[in-house]
Amino acid sequence: MIADRYTGSPERGRGGRVRCAAATLALTASLAACGEVPLLDELSPDRTCRRTLVVGPLGVPLEVAHAAEAAADSARAASEDTATADREPDDEPSIEEETLPEVEWKGPRAESHLHQLNAWCAAVGPAVFGGWAEIPIEPVDSIAVVAWNLHVGGGDLRRLVDDVRNGVLTGGGRVEHFVLLLQEAFREDDTVPPFDPGLPQGGGVFSAPPSGERRDIVAQAEALGLSVFYAPSMRNGEGRGDDTPEDRGNAILSTLPLEDPLAIELPVARQRRVAVSARVRAGPDPDRRFLAASVHLENDAAGFARDEQARLEQTRALLQGLPDDDIAVVGGDFNTWARGPEEALVAAMLREFPDTPPFPSGHTYVRAYGLVRRQLDYLFFRLPREVTDPIMIRVPDPYASDHFPMVGWIVVPDPEPDDS
Repeated sequence: MIADRYTGSPERGRGGRVRCAAATLALTASLAACGEVPLLDELSPDRTCRRTLVVGPLGVPLEVAHAAEAAADSARAASEDTATADREPDDEPSIEEETLPEVEWKGPRAESHLHQLNAWCAAVGPAVFGGWAEIPIEPVDSIAVVAWNLHVGGGDLRRLVDDVRNGVLTGGGRVEHFVLLLQEAFREDDTVPPFDPGLPQGGGVFSAPPSGERRDIVAQAEALGLSVFYAPSMRNGEGRGDDTPEDRGNAILSTLPLEDPLAIELPVARQRRVAVSARVRAGPDPDRRFLAASVHLENDAAGFARDEQARLEQTRALLQGLPDDDIAVVGGDFNTWARGPEEALVAAMLREFPDTPPFPSGHTYVRAYGLVRRQLDYLFFRLPREVTDPIMIRVPDPYASDHFPMVGWIVVPDPEPDDS
């Protein structure tokens, strides 16, 4: 039993969350949030990869987003003194200056990690946030959550979304609202810098769904009418002989609006990994929302023992960086190649997300014509006491990816009344 790894006397906080009373972890002691030294700092959006490209009604139409980013870069080249001199004293900031959202960035304090992250960062484009989902008129309670690795464009996202909406994955009941926690999403456009052989990059992966139509994550969000938050982790290889401007990373898509985007750059084991989180707006009441996060951990640091330790360190940083919301769902490809759900990081996640139901049996990753099978993908839940236990299943169809989707359902309760 995973719980048998814990020792000591934990205390339970709101939502049944186990909080540290002392050093209550044995195997995962290095990961406990019990007075430990902070691992993360806020990162300044002073680099292109940490800027925010806003798309949809909040920002600019997708077809002119790239031109807008180029214009913004040109504007930044102008001196601050000149800009100040041109502005009249009674000028008010524009609506865009005041209200356009920006992604908050966090990353390792250690200079050695930050130096490596900045090198990877130089090869990718800006984060993308916004989309086409509207605030619902009525409160939303039941929401489906899907965690899925897209295999860098190989997964058939449109068919998956159609099946979610039509109830194929939920026993026949049509689903109105859902959140997709995606890994290995890709973006192809001119905001991605040209290929530079002197910068680190991921291996080139250019998979396509059975239809043969390979569409990037922002274009798919627009076509499906969804909100989107995408943060690239790495450039997608050298290209297909044409210096294809692609990067890849984690994304959140939803039928509901997203707020408070946060990107967490994890400690480097081999490649740059960026977890993303946002609050999902589930009704007209601004307090009716929950936290959702998409995660992709290291798969190959230097052998199984080192890999597991690297993932544990990345999980430690992830748990320190995520907001402490009472309602939260974290999903993704945790790459538990060494021991599956027996890896120490799973115990650590369950400690912080104690309302997670039992994991479904069966592998979530397959390759080599079925000869290699692993359980790598997970959903974790933290919910208030009054909320019904969540449900979680493994979808038997990989939708042309090499990973099988994980699907869960949650119920969002009414916000607590303000006693003030």
